[in-house]
Order: sequence, then structure tokens, then C-alpha cells
Amino acid sequence: MIDEISPKSKKPNCAPKWLLTFGDLMSLLFCMFVMLLSFADFNPDKFTNVAGPMRHAFHIVEPVAQTQVVKPLQEEDEIPVEIVEWKENVLYQTRTALAKEIQQGQIGVVERDREIIIRLPDATAFASGSADLTQLAAPILDRLSQVLLNVKGQVLVAGHTDDVPIATARFRSNWDLSAARAVSVVHHLIERNRVPGDRLTAQGFADSRPVAPNSSPENRALNRRVDIVIQVPENLGKPFKANIR
Repeated sequence: MIDEISPKSKKPNCAPKWLLTFGDLMSLLFCMFVMLLSFADFNPDKFTNVAGPMRHAFHIVEPVAQTQVVKPLQEEDEIPVEIVEWKENVLYQTRTALAKEIQQGQIGVVERDREIIIRLPDATAFASGSADLTQLAAPILDRLSQVLLNVKGQVLVAGHTDDVPIATARFRSNWDLSAARAVSVVHHLIERNRVPGDRLTAQGFADSRPVAPNSSPENRALNRRVDIVIQVPENLGKPFKANIR
């Protein structure tokens, strides 16, 4: 077959025959590589390693996925030895001075990471609806004061109540009652036992931080309490904020 020649261009009107053959060859090669890719074992890790340098070479920036990074436990997250020794000393002195009361359930001792809590139920320290210390509470606080004078650390006295509302001539609400009970304990520690006032803080939390659900008389009795929290001195470890519950 002879290609037709245009009178103006004097060139063939159709593509050369070798170009048609070349196009068929490229189509066959494309199909072959598609088939090879479909049977290939794709390795995502290897692909990522190879694609990384290519992205940097072509200045391609991809959005960073929002992932949660779990921080491994570091040595600085551990409790320093000085704090451990301080806690052991406070616990030993407290349990020695108040062994009888602890055994009889008149007070409780709670250990936390950076604080020791001496817990006085209201049945031990106060009459119902009153902020005046009972005769039973006075000697307990006297012996506890000796512990406070022998150890370092700030002392937070926190009053707590249950969720039963109170409204009397003296106390407008449980907030007034819980704060007044904490202040009564602080006054006793300062006036009778000479615990320095700059080490003491009184706070009232009412029923905002219960230790048990207010669903039964027994649980409400647990929530009515005064917590004397001995905090780790700041010079023994990292500063911290007391978490009263």
C-alpha cells in the first residue's frame, strides 16, 4: 500500500508504520506490568522506606496523622527515695502514737503518692450538726500533734459532710459546717499543742468530695469526716498540689 501524499505538504497523511508497532508494544508492556503488580507481594514497610527519600526529593509535604503518643516511664516519674523515707517515717510515728485508735476504728490512715491522710470520722470528733470537738477527739489530736511537730511538711485540715442539707442559726449550709469543723481542729492544734500556724490550712468541702456514694446511712457516715493531710515538703521532691477526695 502506497501512502497518499498531500500536494501542499508533500508528506504522508498517516503515522509511520513503525509507530503503530511501537504503540502495540507499549500497550502489551503496560498490561504485563499490571499483571506482575497484581501478583506481587507488597511490603508496606519497604515501600515507606523507599518513598520517604522520594517525598523529600520532590518537596512533598503530607499531613501528619493525629496519634496518641504514650510516654514511657522515665526515672523522673518515680517517687524519689527521700519522699519514700519521709512517708515511712510519718506512717511509723502515726501508727505508733495512735495504734489503739487505729485498731478500734476511731481514726483511719490513708497513704497516697505524696501525702499521708489521718482521717477522723465525725462520730469520733464531733456531735451531729456541731463543730465543737468531743472529749474523745482532744487526746487523739494531742498525740497526733506530737507527730506533726516531729515531721516536716505542710498540713491541710479539710472538713467534709454528707449530702443531707443543714440549716441552723449557726450554720447556713454544709459548707459552713465543714469549714467550721476544720477551723476547730486547727485552733486545737495551735492553741493546745503549739503547732506553727504557718504550717496549717483549714478548708471546708461540704459534700463535694465524698469517699463513698451517699446512698446509705453507712456511706454517709464515711463521708462525714475531717481529713488531716500531711503533705510532702517541697524540698524533698517536686512540688505538687494536694488532691483531697
